[in-house]
Amino acid sequence: SQLTADACLVLLATLGRHLRQVPPDFSIGRAEMPELSIAVGLASIHRLLGGAGINVASNSSSSMDDHMASEQLAVFGRVLPERRSPPTVDLERWRLAQRNGRYALLLRQSGNGNSRLNVQAVLAIRRQDNFLLAMATGVGQPEDGLLCCFVRLLSDKVMPRGVEIRDRITGKVERHPTLLLPSDGEHATRDLLLIPAGIMVRASSVQFLDAGGQPLPGLRLGECLEHGNEVDVWPVVHVD
Repeated sequence: SQLTADACLVLLATLGRHLRQVPPDFSIGRAEMPELSIAVGLASIHRLLGGAGINVASNSSSSMDDHMASEQLAVFGRVLPERRSPPTVDLERWRLAQRNGRYALLLRQSGNGNSRLNVQAVLAIRRQDNFLLAMATGVGQPEDGLLCCFVRLLSDKVMPRGVEIRDRITGKVERHPTLLLPSDGEHATRDLLLIPAGIMVRASSVQFLDAGGQPLPGLRLGECLEHGNEVDVWPVVHVD
């Protein structure tokens, strides 16, 4: 199928506003655009990169769970993660319509994917030997049904990490996936940690974890740089 001229104009005008420049003269068939395989969402990307030992926010309040947790704390000094078969990660098929430096415009038929995209959603774009992490800066849907997503390209050196918190209200221990973006000395001058939005506010204690779910006692954070719908962005200021 082909993009209509009107659709191209709408998409490029929006891209131009995001990139703060006049949109180029651009008219190309959708079939000619490079196809990309993309994972959407922090938890999916964490699994895709080999992260393990993470259970996202268990809300169970049964006495059996509390008893098991108490026994594990007494014996091991921490609550052990449940052993589950890791779910598969479905990659969505997108088209690269435009790229300008660290920004890009992606297109997808609205029915070809299950993800619910919003501004600041995180995406991992499959490359030949790694994944390029990106963050959505704008999402729209023109009249022809195409879903368009403007993204800021972040890093292809992203590493899975985790965080274990104790909820200050319920007292329950939760484990959540995080992503570490190492400094590249050019676009990122310091290491950054992407943490699920809002969890640090309700934590009475925090323990950071490596990719396998083991403690990282030397990792420290500075002040939060950005609060978002899916993730909060924190600077890493010290790692032993």
